[in-house]
Amino acid sequence: MLGICIVFLLADEWGEFLARSVVDQIRRTTTGPYRIYGYAPRATDAHLAVLKGLDVTFLPIPAPATKGMRIAHEHSFFLDNLVTHAFRDGCDHVATFDMDSWPVSAGWDRTYGAMLSPQTPIAAIVRTELTDNFPFAAFLMMPRGFWREGISSFASRDEASPSRRPGETGSGILEQLAREGRDFLRLERTNRWNPHPIIGGLYDDAFFHLGAGSRSSVFLSDDQHYGLSGRPQRKAFAVAVNSAIRDWVLAAMQSDHDALIAELAEGELRRFTPIRTSARGIALEIALTPWFARVGNES
Repeated sequence: MLGICIVFLLADEWGEFLARSVVDQIRRTTTGPYRIYGYAPRATDAHLAVLKGLDVTFLPIPAPATKGMRIAHEHSFFLDNLVTHAFRDGCDHVATFDMDSWPVSAGWDRTYGAMLSPQTPIAAIVRTELTDNFPFAAFLMMPRGFWREGISSFASRDEASPSRRPGETGSGILEQLAREGRDFLRLERTNRWNPHPIIGGLYDDAFFHLGAGSRSSVFLSDDQHYGLSGRPQRKAFAVAVNSAIRDWVLAAMQSDHDALIAELAEGELRRFTPIRTSARGIALEIALTPWFARVGNES
């Protein structure tokens, strides 16, 4: 049994669409038995009415209360508890998604599950488009043997973290891999068409991540992409353009999900072989590998 762990945040008018989309796409593409586990922090009664109609096992929000936590720490806290619950519930593998990320490749669960081993127990998105170096929870898969209840965490706990952005969700997974001298499988952005540096990403043509599902449209890439230079008008412009692109991508997806995915890939989805990466001694920053440099290494 595969446990799928998701934190549902219905933050705006697109929240219901995204919640339904991630569940629908998991149903469409997953070929083995699975169960979805979720939390719905700060959900209103109207949100809960929507979520109750989904095929998700929602758990009570765990103690301690998350008040005062940074968003990334809160997300990691919730995922830690969901993953622990899934393994206690008998799952032999766990995959995590964000509410705005989901599989687009049929049989992804068997494909990536078969790639994992004791030496390489993690397959995950790595946002090298941001020069990140750590597994990212928008898609991360692990076997039961990797997770050490009470010790493992998605959040970093080491002041000397090897992560480029300590504290971000997934940085703690990199720390554990490095401590144990293990490797992970890195899925990178493979868009042939990029409507935005962050919004609307494909990763190894197997997973989609909107990248702006429950947040304001402000990104780490804005300063370079828009030449902000600390200028308020340019920042306002960036937010307006980002918001418009986000809404366009969501509307296009609502109209025809598969057509948008095909456009991002400029046709057929390929099956790329993830990049095996050693966690011990990992570089602080990893540059994006262009998709065309990986052609010929498809699985």
